[in-house]
Amino acid sequence: VFLGTFPMSINVKEVSRNDKIITLEMSPIRGGLAIRDAITYSFTPFGFPDNKINNIHTQKIGKNLHISFPIEEAKDRILQILAINQIGAIATPYHWSNYNSLKTVLEVNPKLDIMHTEGGIFFQIEMDQYAPGKAKLKLSNDNVFKSYPVTQIQPTVFLSDMLSPKILNDIKYVDVSLTNGDLSRETRFNFIPGLAEPKMKTVILSRDKNCSIQTLSSTVYSPTAFWIEKVDKHAPVKNGYHLSPVYQLQPFDRVLKDEFLVGLRYNHRYSGHTKMGIYYYNEKSEDWEYVQTKNNPERNILTASLDQLHAITIIQDLISPKILKTFPANNGYYKGSDITKIIIDVEDKISGIEAKEKSFSVKLDGKKLFCAYHPIKKQISYVFDRGLSAGEHQLNIIVIDKVGNKTKKFISFTCE
Repeated sequence: VFLGTFPMSINVKEVSRNDKIITLEMSPIRGGLAIRDAITYSFTPFGFPDNKINNIHTQKIGKNLHISFPIEEAKDRILQILAINQIGAIATPYHWSNYNSLKTVLEVNPKLDIMHTEGGIFFQIEMDQYAPGKAKLKLSNDNVFKSYPVTQIQPTVFLSDMLSPKILNDIKYVDVSLTNGDLSRETRFNFIPGLAEPKMKTVILSRDKNCSIQTLSSTVYSPTAFWIEKVDKHAPVKNGYHLSPVYQLQPFDRVLKDEFLVGLRYNHRYSGHTKMGIYYYNEKSEDWEYVQTKNNPERNILTASLDQLHAITIIQDLISPKILKTFPANNGYYKGSDITKIIIDVEDKISGIEAKEKSFSVKLDGKKLFCAYHPIKKQISYVFDRGLSAGEHQLNIIVIDKVGNKTKKFISFTCE
């Protein structure tokens, strides 16, 4: 079967029904070629796929096709019919309802999703429940608007054609129009896109103007639409003080060529606060991770650089790192030959500890040791060439997290 070999659409009507069987007739209305087969799927009134319908009988009548199937399989269901013409092209999906919906286009709630691919962007409209009707997409600013057709690909889902990102230039509003006969409803979505192009800088603002993206001349490979969504439901901030809403930078799955800048404005009542930072949500670790942040206290704005589009927010970290365990331990007594290394286990659950020399200081009997840090094990270590001499020894340990919180610890131990 070759999908989309030729444009083709069909009409469907019920021709007979008894207590056990329904028969439908399919006829081509665009494309003109005879229909040789059809595949039918059932969906629930809430748009969930149910079953593939088993045809009891099919019959070709001229260019048309009759299909008969058990009435029980279609009870309270919406059927999606995929007709196949004589050269194998599949028609635009047709949706036939064996369900008397109590909902109209005035009562269902549409949701808008935007998908950005290498070729262009798609708009998807999804209703929370089936209602008979048609949908249309409108993009506009304060002066003009343009409508774009959408295709019903499932009973509750409509999809636009692939569109160039450049159509979003200077767009302020996205409206979805639902109609059925004399009934009509329009829903406006909070979507303020910006267009980034190679060798150009672009600034994109959230609707509340408290979050911004600034693309650089090397950020994208090709024209790319950016937008910012304020998130109501987000991953919990388990540690630290959460000081701003969460914003999802979109399109989150778009691969970028290079870095871009983000800015988050904080409330003026936090002016003078320290150790605030921009954090992004890491899907792999399922935690919020600190990004090196600059604070402009005069404008109440934090800025940072990112190379991927994440969910971001502001968190304040006022908690010092913890030194969990050391070897040698405090007041320990050892053979000098047994002390071949120093191991310090540390923890910082908010901003974290950077794997750089400035993040820790370890001195043995006043002499600085150049230690290694393992970020996965969260362990500072130093290996001796030989064991320690007999007598009392002192370790002075300082650990500093990414926002400057500091912990000190003094360890005294004896070697024989």
